[in-house]
Amino acid sequence: MFSEDQWNKIATIPDGTSNVVMVAECNSTGYKWGGFHTSGTGWKRAPNERVFRMAFVGTGTNGECCESGLYSKPDNSGARTGGFFPSNVANYSPSYLTAWGPKVEWPGAGGVHPAITMVLAADGSVRPASDSIDWPVWVQINARQDGVATPNF
Repeated sequence: MFSEDQWNKIATIPDGTSNVVMVAECNSTGYKWGGFHTSGTGWKRAPNERVFRMAFVGTGTNGECCESGLYSKPDNSGARTGGFFPSNVANYSPSYLTAWGPKVEWPGAGGVHPAITMVLAADGSVRPASDSIDWPVWVQINARQDGVATPNF
């Protein structure tokens, strides 16, 4: 539903709003080492390996901050050279990539609930998606116009 370079109207969802994920939860540390094109195969990152997404704040290309020099250091001793975001953390624009299923890698979805990731469908309903959801099904429920209606996720 949301991407870094376009927006969509309800009319552009021919698969049905109850069959398309609009938003999925993500946690503040994310996951790592999960298999590409899989679901639920990653390990939770340690607190010192944190990643985050800022809601409605574009972070530049591929998570690289584009606001260098615009914000002050916390002690007011000058401008931050790395932008608004803390150093040594990965940041990403407010979206996730469906190339990874839930709880696989940090650019993908994955919340704090055991065995599930909560999703908001385009019709406004909130429901769980299993962390073991087949990756092709995950891709289908994240596509707004693939011709496949997959209501049971």
